[in-house]
Amino acid sequence: MHLTQVPDLSRAPNIERVNLEFCVRLIEVPSYFQHLKQLKELSLVGCSSLCNLSPLPKNLIKLKVHTGPLELEKSFCSLCGCQGSQRWFPSLDLSSKLERFPKVSENMEFVKILKLECLAIEELPVSMFENLPGLERLSLHYCVNLAFLPDSIRSLSSLRKLNISFCEKLESLPLLPSSISVLDVTCCTSLKMVSSSIPLVKQNWDALYHRGYKKEVFNFLGCELLDENARKVLMDEVLFRILRFATLFSKYGSNCGVDDETLWLVYNRIVWPGSEIPRWFIHKSEGSSICINLPYPTNQWHNGSHLGLASCVVVEFKDLLTARPSCFKLHWDSVFMFPNGDSRKHRQDVDHGFLYFLGRLRGFDACCNSTLSKDSWTDVLDSMNSEYVFVFTDKPYGQILTPNDELSDQNVNELTRTTTACFSFNLDEESKKFAKIKRCGVHLLYTQEAKRFGYLRRVASESSEGEAVYSKSDQEEDEVPLLKRFRT
Repeated sequence: MHLTQVPDLSRAPNIERVNLEFCVRLIEVPSYFQHLKQLKELSLVGCSSLCNLSPLPKNLIKLKVHTGPLELEKSFCSLCGCQGSQRWFPSLDLSSKLERFPKVSENMEFVKILKLECLAIEELPVSMFENLPGLERLSLHYCVNLAFLPDSIRSLSSLRKLNISFCEKLESLPLLPSSISVLDVTCCTSLKMVSSSIPLVKQNWDALYHRGYKKEVFNFLGCELLDENARKVLMDEVLFRILRFATLFSKYGSNCGVDDETLWLVYNRIVWPGSEIPRWFIHKSEGSSICINLPYPTNQWHNGSHLGLASCVVVEFKDLLTARPSCFKLHWDSVFMFPNGDSRKHRQDVDHGFLYFLGRLRGFDACCNSTLSKDSWTDVLDSMNSEYVFVFTDKPYGQILTPNDELSDQNVNELTRTTTACFSFNLDEESKKFAKIKRCGVHLLYTQEAKRFGYLRRVASESSEGEAVYSKSDQEEDEVPLLKRFRT
């Protein structure tokens, strides 16, 4: 940990991994590193004195540069004399000396992971993203001086995860690549503008399907300065993303989890500051529950065109500094009551890990017997004591009911042939201490709606063949959308 300079590795041209973690006195990485053609991984985690980073070797796959507060395993707790088993932060000092990231002047197609966390960089080279075509994960977490992202980030067609949380000076988001499935913008407290990605969301569906696109998480928690237009952009874009996700999942088939257990973990969760249920939600209600009437027998609405159910809750957070929660959990209960007296119940637990960093702070207290300065976090936590819109989808994606649920009772009066569906959203006991559900809404998803937006639709369940892209001209078949017919 007291290394001040890197030993001469120029005579080791075949070296593949270099770990310089926690070399707190290391000032620079030697320039000859760019000539280490076999170097695949370079870790500079905890190098808090790092001032200069040389050009990178072309075949690098993973680069981690993290100079701020770190999580260490128990084996490192000897640094503070702690005997606890929890992870901890050795420092809450966000200072960093690395202000510039080297230019990426040649194609580095093998780079998959780039972590530039807790750095003092103010901008990224414009050419950087143009030369990283294979980048899948990018983290700029806690780069508090970063003021903008280059428009060239759109060219990262393989990018799946982007973490720009706690970039306090970032004021706008450019157009992002459609391949992103996880976007963390937590506590970008200056963020005001967001570019709409709706045109890109419609593209490259087959590519997403074949790579196993199984989750989508967009987190704008703590971005209270988002202007009205930005919130409208998010509100509208959510519909497109959910329809895309539900349509893609329908292509896996109803028994997908039998062949691929990871598909049981599919989920779609999006959150942004606001107090209104999106206007495209057909069914809305004040409070935490809602009941709607649907046609009976159920095959009038639960059929081959049904893609699933989207839900939304508006949640008010309060007193987060005291509660310091580790997560936000709610139970989503669905009850379908048929006119013949039968019923079907379904429960889904929704666990939003958006408050993970608060749990880490609590772990720091427990581990190091320290009291965090309230002033350090009061502004951040107070900014999150607000209302947020959470949108998510049912995991079965339309597979809630079975064929037996569609059997009707022939003695039931035709006038009473409706199915009553009740949905309730309840917080777990810990979440009740800092949150309250103010409103809720549900929205049934259908292929007819996807068709109107030109989305892919599965017309053959046996294989990926038979897919079609529908344009606006295809609407002639469905002049009256199912969703409007079922409005209550």
